[in-house]
Amino acid sequence: MSNSQSTDQTLNNLMDKLNNISAKLDSLLISMDSSRSAQEEETYYDVTDVAKLCKVARQTVYNWVSRGSLVANRATGRLLFKQSDVIAFLEQRSQRPTQSPATAETDPEELSEQELKALAKEQDALYEAERAYQIAHAYEINRLNNSHFNACLIVKKRFRIGSAELKRCCLLYETWDPTIS
Repeated sequence: MSNSQSTDQTLNNLMDKLNNISAKLDSLLISMDSSRSAQEEETYYDVTDVAKLCKVARQTVYNWVSRGSLVANRATGRLLFKQSDVIAFLEQRSQRPTQSPATAETDPEELSEQELKALAKEQDALYEAERAYQIAHAYEINRLNNSHFNACLIVKKRFRIGSAELKRCCLLYETWDPTIS
């Protein structure tokens, strides 16, 4: 009798342990299912979507990823971005102090295509104004030391320009000799 009682007791202990293991496995499976459904509910964006949201070029998004500014998932072989990561990134960018592109010490890779075009136009205009000033100034100095004709020849040769451009620059800065026209 004692042998059968000990066997029953051992069987009962084993059954209790199996029930505990089964309960733990069930709770583990339930938690895995809930975490999987939470992951499945997360929305993902590709590079084009992020570029449109941020109003920048696709290359800018790639640059942000390479610098580590924006977190990307490469598990599928292409860059995917969690919606929550993109929102956090946009909030972080919006909190930075805003400056105009001309005055800001901004990395050109962070500018949108429109901002880059505006900045390029502004720089071109500054370059053209500086060049026009140099032409008009060179004409004025040469005109004071030589004749109008020699001043025109020297400046046109030095800057590789025509007579029309020389006259336009000189009229702009009022260095043209009006008696010659």
